[in-house]
Amino acid sequence: MGESAKPGTAIDSWELLLPPVIPAAVGRELPVYFDNLIAGDASRYDFDVEAPVGFHRSDGWVWVPDKAGDYPLTIEVYAEDGERLAAASTVVRVKPNEAKADEAAAAHSASVQRTALFIGDSTTAAGHYTAELLRLFALDPSKRLVLLGTAVGESISTPNTKKVRSFSTGGSISPGTWKSGSGKVLFRPTKATGEY
Repeated sequence: MGESAKPGTAIDSWELLLPPVIPAAVGRELPVYFDNLIAGDASRYDFDVEAPVGFHRSDGWVWVPDKAGDYPLTIEVYAEDGERLAAASTVVRVKPNEAKADEAAAAHSASVQRTALFIGDSTTAAGHYTAELLRLFALDPSKRLVLLGTAVGESISTPNTKKVRSFSTGGSISPGTWKSGSGKVLFRPTKATGEY
């Protein structure tokens, strides 16, 4: 994996911001857009992708997994003159399709609730991504997803529209709490670490 910037330090516009693991599911398209991997304008750089699966496109890499497992993915960034500027590697961790996952969950029969906060721009605030997640969670009554945030998906129309929430501009995140622009505490974790 590529070097990460130290907290409080500036990063170069071409530095790759790639997580150690990218989750995926069998049968669901996984796009990785170069513009989302660097702080600068991706059109100013050339990218190379090394992976045993998927397709390298001009704007990123895409794959529809057909089998569960771990798959290596390496992305390199090049300057216009061909000089390699950065490289980072990750693992695409593919989970089994929903039917097999449901069988495994049924064996444990415990209800699972997850709480998520999506932070983003108008694309996130529109609610399409979060609406799809709510739809997928609704397919299995043993799973529940609660979304936090002040922005409600206005550009979509679903039975869950008011539940399609995210956090858009005008707020702040500080250790331990998430606050709106007016200072209202939206979420305060009940434990110091772990999944919420």
